[in-house]
Amino acid sequence: MTYNRDDAILVVDDVATMRQVIRSCLNQLGYYFVDEASDGEEALKKIRARKYAWVLSDWHMQPKGGAELLAQLRDEFGNDAPPVVFLTMDGDWKVMSSAKDLGAVRLIVKPMRPSSLKASIENVLTKAAA
Repeated sequence: MTYNRDDAILVVDDVATMRQVIRSCLNQLGYYFVDEASDGEEALKKIRARKYAWVLSDWHMQPKGGAELLAQLRDEFGNDAPPVVFLTMDGDWKVMSSAKDLGAVRLIVKPMRPSSLKASIENVLTKAAA
C-alpha cells in the first residue's frame, strides 16, 4: 500500500498531549489530514464514519484498548480495515507478539523524543510504500 499526503490518518491515544505530539510529527512529514480519538471506542465510531489510510494507536487505553480496537476492526472490516501501528510504553515480548498476531503493521515503543517518533513514523510509511 502506498500513502500520500492527502490520506486521512487517525491518531488514538488517551493522553491529549501525546496526540498533539503525534499530530505535530505527522504535520512535519506533510500529513495534515489527521483526526484524533481518545480511546478505541471513539476510534471505531470515527472509522465507521470516515475512511482512514492508517491508524496510529496507543496499546493501553480504557475502556477499549488497542488490542480490542484492532480485533474489532478485523471483525467488522476484514481486509478493508485500515492498517494499524501501535505505540506503547510496554516493550514486553508478549505485547509485541500479541500486536503482531492481531495484524499490527508495527509496534513503536515509547517514550521517545518527537524527532525519534517522527523517524519511526517515516520509516513505517517508507516500508509500507515499498
